[in-house]
Amino acid sequence: MDKYLYTFRYHAEDTELYKLELKYVFGKENFLERTFTSDELIPMESTCFGEVILEILAFSEELEGLKEQLQKLPIYHDAKLDSLSLGFLPKCSFNDAMKILPYLKFYANMKNPSSIFLLTRNNDGWYFGKQVSKSQKLWNYHRKKKHTMSSAIPQVQARTLVESLYHSGHRSLIDFCCGSGTFLLDAVSFGMKCTGIDLNETMTEMTSKNLSDYNYTAAIEVANAASYSKKADCGVVDFPYGFHCTRDENEEKEIISNVLKNVKTGVFIFGSRCDELFGNYEIIEYLAIPAVNVTRHIYFCRNKNGI
Repeated sequence: MDKYLYTFRYHAEDTELYKLELKYVFGKENFLERTFTSDELIPMESTCFGEVILEILAFSEELEGLKEQLQKLPIYHDAKLDSLSLGFLPKCSFNDAMKILPYLKFYANMKNPSSIFLLTRNNDGWYFGKQVSKSQKLWNYHRKKKHTMSSAIPQVQARTLVESLYHSGHRSLIDFCCGSGTFLLDAVSFGMKCTGIDLNETMTEMTSKNLSDYNYTAAIEVANAASYSKKADCGVVDFPYGFHCTRDENEEKEIISNVLKNVKTGVFIFGSRCDELFGNYEIIEYLAIPAVNVTRHIYFCRNKNGI
């Protein structure tokens, strides 16, 4: 049996983002299950849709089948026992966890444990294990930034895109229309060298304030995305969209061309599908993410011959 159980949680509207995270962080393409097992440990603290990773100590198709295995485990001190239900999979209650407690050599510390042990289940059966990694949901922490705009991309979407770029090997990022700094907060938290530019000085001031509130550092400039010449591993452009925004396709083309002269991979976000803008470039990924009033169309692109 594999050593680790990976568990995930996501909503239906985040399906495409979840697939992107699983592809770039865990190497599982077009994966939609909420659990998998592996002998490889890939920490999930920085992930968006990760729940926990368990070191598998016992497994059985039936709960009763765990008991003999549990009796063979060592004594655990300062330990917490809990249960974990996984999305739409069969439920695992705390009462189920209490059923196995008599078979464990357990000195409990529920308030400040040094180790957490979980009982959970999927369609294959019941797992008991030690929690070795847990998502910190940093996107939710950054979502609480003080200065924002109603049209800002949701933080979980920004983080998933940045996360995918980071796990593709990119270590520097330019946000070419930085707005309130949504992308930069997550990129800096990954340790990326970051630059944010915007033509609107009010936006750069907002970004600087948000970064400062989190004690993050990035270079912030008032500049034009269509002519900015600094180079980086990757860049993002969240174009204006919505009921009150008119598209300027010529300007979009100029920005796309300039960005892809200066970065290895560009991520471009629109309020409608526009493959025609990328005729001279290679589209690596395309996602359509629905929301209440808009569907965001997201393109990962690069020059066919590199920069």
